[in-house]
Parts: sequence; C-alpha cells; structure tokens
Amino acid sequence: MNESNKVNLEVIPFKEMVPWESASEMDFLIRITALAIQIEKDRPQLNLGLVLDRSGSMSGQKIKKAKDAACYCVDQLMETDRISITIFDNTVEVIVPSSEAQERRKIKEAIRKINSGGTTALHAAWVTGAKQVAECVNRQCLNRVLLVTDGLANEGVTDPGVIVAQARELYERSISTTTIGIGNDFNEDLLVAMAKGAGGNSWFVEGPEDFQRIFETEMEGLVRETCANVSMKIEPAQGVEILDVLNDFERTPDGSYSLPALIAGDPLDVVVRMKSPGGAPGRFRCFGLSIQWSEHGSGKRHSMACSASITFAREQEAAAQAPNREVEKAVVFLEGARMKRRAMEYMDRGDFAPAEGLFRDHLERLGRIAAQTGDLSINAERQEILSLSRSIEERKDLPYVRKAMSYQTTYVQRGRSEKKRPLDSESK
Repeated sequence: MNESNKVNLEVIPFKEMVPWESASEMDFLIRITALAIQIEKDRPQLNLGLVLDRSGSMSGQKIKKAKDAACYCVDQLMETDRISITIFDNTVEVIVPSSEAQERRKIKEAIRKINSGGTTALHAAWVTGAKQVAECVNRQCLNRVLLVTDGLANEGVTDPGVIVAQARELYERSISTTTIGIGNDFNEDLLVAMAKGAGGNSWFVEGPEDFQRIFETEMEGLVRETCANVSMKIEPAQGVEILDVLNDFERTPDGSYSLPALIAGDPLDVVVRMKSPGGAPGRFRCFGLSIQWSEHGSGKRHSMACSASITFAREQEAAAQAPNREVEKAVVFLEGARMKRRAMEYMDRGDFAPAEGLFRDHLERLGRIAAQTGDLSINAERQEILSLSRSIEERKDLPYVRKAMSYQTTYVQRGRSEKKRPLDSESK
C-alpha cells in the first residue's frame, strides 16, 4: 500500500470565491486523516510504561479506580506488547519490570496490591518509568510512558522547564509521554507541557469515576496511532501572505509546523488564514501544502503534497456565496481556545473583569452561529462556555475552571474532532 492510500489530505476554503478587485483574507481548513486499519493485524506493537501516583492524596476511591483502569489497560494488550509498572510517592518502586504482556494475571495482581501513602516524587518516577521503556525501545514500536498523578512535583527535580525539556529529549529518542492529572491539586501547566513536548496526550480526570473513560480513550488512540513525527510546510504563492495557523503549533527549525500524531480514522483539523492579492478573474493558486510523517511499524518516512486555490470573481458574486460551515465551526472552536488562553492569563493575575468580557463576546458569537446553523456541537460548546463563565463571575470552583479551560484548549488546538474532547457539558 503506498502512502497516498494511507493518509487523506483535504483543503477546504471558507468560501470558494473572493473579489478580484482587492486583497482578501480567507480561512482554509486542512483536514488530515490516516485511514482506518485492522487493529489486530496492522496496529504497531506497544512498549508501554505505566507510572502511577500512590501518594497519600490518592487514597480511597482515587487509587481504587486508578488500579481498576490500569488493569483494564493490561487487558487490552496483545501478548507481544511490552508493559512495565512503576509506582511512586516520596519513593519510587518498579513493581513490574518491562516484560511482554503474557502474564496478565500476575501483572494485575501486582497492580491490585498497590496502597497509598507519602508525598509526590513525580520527576524521579517518570524518569524511572521512561528508563523501563528505553531498555526495550524500538523505533518500529509505539513507545510510551503513561504518567498518572493527582499532585504537584514536590520531591527531587521540580522545575517545570527542566522536566519539559527532558520530555522533549525523550521524544527525540522515540519515547512519547501521556499525562493524566486527577482532581484539582496537580499542576496542569506542567502536565500539559510535558505531553505536548513529548508527543503524547494530556487528560484531566475530574473524579475517580472518570478513570475508565480516560483509559479507554487513551488505549483506543494508542492502538490506532499509525503516523508520528508529523510536520506540515506551507509555501505561499507570490503576493500571498500566510497570516496565521490558528492551532498555534510549534515551529521546527526549517519553518515547518509540528503536528500531533495521526490516529487512524480520526481527522486532524488545522486552520490556515491567508491574505491574497487582487487579480484577474479566474482560478488562483494561493499556497502549496506538504506533510511528512513516520509510519509506525516500519519507521519509513512518507510525504504528501497538495495546493489551496480560490476563484477571483465579481464582488457581488463572491459576497452572495454561502460559507462552508465545517470551516466556520473549526475557526470558532480554535478562536474560542485562544479566548480561553487569554482569559486564563487574566485570571492568573486576579483580573477577572476582562476575562468575563472575553466570555461574553464569545458567547454572543456562538449564539449567532448556532441560530444560523442549528449545529448541535456549537450549542454544546455554548453551554460549556456559559457554565465556565458563570463560575468565573461567581468566583466559584476556580481551580476546576482553570483546568477545564487548559485541557479543552489543548485538545481543540491539537485539531481533534469535538466528539473526542475530554470534557463535555455534562461532566461537571
């Protein structure tokens, strides 16, 4: 199967036509989809290191549900997959060294014996778990550390900058990190940045009852992750200016954008905003687009290219054309994510009035689009924003509000469909 059969690349403009008489701005939705696979046959082998917080704050239902979810994780592995289990409080212990997942019963027995107590040596535990993965690292496998914690890093190395830099270094060695934060007391900025730098996912578990759902979603993504080290490069045509990539992806040294891994069957949505010059009536090529990725299982590097075009037309004709609602929805979600980031900055300074104003303006915009389209996901987003806005106005549950905003923003900016978002309007 060649690479063109493995990944589908679509470029969808907000409108097909713009006035030819003057310069125009236009948003394009770039939709990248790794095609569905037969999981039992085609999925990459997993090399998984589970790192589980067992500090005192994890006592009761938290540790019980975490152990249940960890056992679920073990049950999803094939016998050829590898797994290690590291637990930590103020000390770190490897209770299951890296081994093939043939002895599921023994592995689950070790998990069920975990008890809680002590403080949080997060960094040392994460490094220990990563070493277990690194001992058997294979670039043809999916090598991942899964860190679960409900507290702050308060033992050993605690500097977020140092920890995130190490996470990036691990990713360069083909070891990614997913972080799962529990409750209201962990450092979401650290856990989100670790996962982002290390090519994994970041999840927010609001209560013990959410563990199973999060682990199910993470494991489903793991077994369907087929393309890693994804990058995107944009080459504007003469006279065209690339104004923005709304997802706020990091740039690589060659000017490409670093994208999340591709999950088979799950579209990754990117919005590019450009400004085109006026021109003669007719078709106009705005920019070239190329993506590159590494295929799990073989490590082979693939690439694909296409271009984005619009039609220069009379101003009246262009104005009469209806917008593409899929592009409009992607734009409003991404701009909503940026709004939440700005609101968080105001809240961190104790300046709540500007944050409240941002929410009011965005609610009005969502209301207009919902009335025009009747889109259920827009309505759900509006209800979610309304709930967060009320909490800010009432200064209620602010640690929860900040975490919800941080994780919602991260997930949307990573280009995932709203059906996969880790928080929804019914979760609180």
